[in-house]
Amino acid sequence: MKTLMYICLAMLAISLGCSSKKAPAPVQEIQTPMEKNEGEVIYSFGNMEILSEIVDSAKDKFDVDVVRLWSRDTVTNKKEILLQTVRDKEVNAWYLPDGKKFIPIPFDSVPIASFVSVLNDNPLQMIVGGCPDMRNIHCFFLDVPSRKAWFIPANAGFLGETEEGFLIFNSYRYVSNPELGGRYTFIQIFNMEGELVDSLSLEHHHTF
Repeated sequence: MKTLMYICLAMLAISLGCSSKKAPAPVQEIQTPMEKNEGEVIYSFGNMEILSEIVDSAKDKFDVDVVRLWSRDTVTNKKEILLQTVRDKEVNAWYLPDGKKFIPIPFDSVPIASFVSVLNDNPLQMIVGGCPDMRNIHCFFLDVPSRKAWFIPANAGFLGETEEGFLIFNSYRYVSNPELGGRYTFIQIFNMEGELVDSLSLEHHHTF
């Protein structure tokens, strides 16, 4: 347990910051040419590149960019749209509580993709997210071929993967002792099926 705590604290220090039976919709192939300067390459593996493009910039500090993610085969030059985020006026949380299981959402409702972490190439699976409410970091798990998405109940970001292939997320909670107040770190470890398999609370280390 102490080893897990030290590993998580080290990763935290690095990354602190703000039932349908229908066949899944196919990935949309781009019909118009796309130049290199239309998107930033954020991931590459073999002959595949993933690019991120801002299609509509944030209007003010309370807004977020609308982002489109593309894939491009560098050999055949085939291009596909993977995802385009949508603005969600309801995303305005003072506190986003953590949870024990991923929550399914429509694939075309993901509101933010300020960061992208590719987990698997085949099938293409990734974590996307960002901070749309100026306080909490919202994260989403995407399975691109099946066009399925899940909201991840954590509020302070994706930390990475364990040696066992589990996903580590950071959250904050409020101290239960009203005489102390303040926040403390709560680490969540999920499997690829979106189930919480372990966690680490640092509330007992809270001294102020």
